[in-house]
Amino acid sequence: MGRLQRYDKVETLEKAMNIFWRNGFSGTSLRDLESCLDMRPGSIYASFGNKESFYQQAMDFYAARNFDNFKKHMESAESFMAGLGQFIRQILLDDQSPRCCMLAKTISDVSPGSDKLHAKATMMISSFEDIIVTELTRARKNGEVSRNCNLQSLARYIQVQILGLRSYAEMQKPSAEILDLLDDALTAIKAKAAS
Repeated sequence: MGRLQRYDKVETLEKAMNIFWRNGFSGTSLRDLESCLDMRPGSIYASFGNKESFYQQAMDFYAARNFDNFKKHMESAESFMAGLGQFIRQILLDDQSPRCCMLAKTISDVSPGSDKLHAKATMMISSFEDIIVTELTRARKNGEVSRNCNLQSLARYIQVQILGLRSYAEMQKPSAEILDLLDDALTAIKAKAAS
């Protein structure tokens, strides 16, 4: 009979995600994970594999949570722009988590080329652009986006705005300043959607 797990996998993944998110892959040691998760190295390896495998699972957790959060904002908002604004505002003003994007941080933290983490983070950012395109398609049907607008290009532009705002907010700038920049970004996105 196997040993009972003494931890909740979802809670453990969330804790691991948070430490990896704050410190990056390179800046997180196995000892950091042991301490944060209150798990021995053997238990970590048995449950999650090596550090890279564990990091990939934490990235999956991060992406699923953020993608679901975006979709919920889109479903509950009266318009695409309202939902987008609420989604970004929530990220920028969240004091419980780092404001930077874990995926973008991963890309800058690990070497490109052969690194699986770099490739996975890049793929996940592209996947988010695809989700934005899906929402923009719906917004076009509702008359919020011009028929002439290239949706893939607009999705990339939105992604760049989100990543830039998140990076700027990570510098602990005053909320009013960050929200002013968000308003400017939303105005620019709206103008691009109308062209």
